[in-house]
Amino acid sequence: MDLSRPVLRSVLFALPLVLGQVELRADHYAGGNITYECLGSNFYRVTLDLYLDCSGVPVTAQTLQLSSDCGTTFTVSNVPLTLTEEVSQLCGGSTANSTCNGGTLPGVRHHRFVTNVFLSPCNSWHIAWNICCRSALQNVVGTPGMYLTATLNNTVAPCDQSPAIADNSIPFICVNEPILYNPGISDPDGNTMLFELISARFAAPAPTAVNYVGGATGTAPIPGITIDPANGQLSFTPTVTGNYAAVIQVTTYDANGVVIGTIMRDFMFIVLNCMGSSPTTTGLTNGTSGFIVNAGSIEVCDGVPFCVVNFR
Repeated sequence: MDLSRPVLRSVLFALPLVLGQVELRADHYAGGNITYECLGSNFYRVTLDLYLDCSGVPVTAQTLQLSSDCGTTFTVSNVPLTLTEEVSQLCGGSTANSTCNGGTLPGVRHHRFVTNVFLSPCNSWHIAWNICCRSALQNVVGTPGMYLTATLNNTVAPCDQSPAIADNSIPFICVNEPILYNPGISDPDGNTMLFELISARFAAPAPTAVNYVGGATGTAPIPGITIDPANGQLSFTPTVTGNYAAVIQVTTYDANGVVIGTIMRDFMFIVLNCMGSSPTTTGLTNGTSGFIVNAGSIEVCDGVPFCVVNFR
């Protein structure tokens, strides 16, 4: 299977009106990921992206744990917070009435923490983070903690950058509507990527898979969900409202098929009862490579401009 074809990004059009009651509990996290960038001379910029529902308490100081198979272990405390932004996917000007702004509609904030570290050459480095609590979920038993990790082999790839994630949000989607979602993950170094769904984890204190409800599993956290291993495209139709955890792991390989590293994106789908009907389109107005997937979504190559018309 050719895993090097261009990444496709699925566009989820703005919903007519995203309203409804979603249980968002205080002090709970809605997702996150760790990525890294080589700065040269074995220095790396490590980025921790976290998502919190705005009905909880403010974000606190964060710590990263780093360890290698070569025997080096250290922590970085009070990682600098460099960005805070609201990413609530609410239509029109309704973000003014989100829980991030004193309102009642579900609100989510994205917080970015960045630090620079020195990582001596080793065939396996682990960069990890964990927290006590995650948001209440439809597909997970209780509210276990959250564990994130990224790995890299800086002997086979002495100065590599991890895959980058374009979508800095938590998807708000409509119940009983077909969904195609892609977080837009690409590799700046052009390495081959393999995408898979894995179990969400928490620290116990070792990383441990959460317990799923009913027939849900890490590889099938939502009934009927599938993932394209070449580009990370998720497809499914949610049938029950609520919050659902899903975790995408991306493994990168060099030209010889040797693993360079991994990242994981732990995130939450917020499934709502949506008022109104989904938008439809009669087609594209230009000659890009985009194509209509169904009445409410299209796929386009990452970075290529496109246009749709005749919504009704």
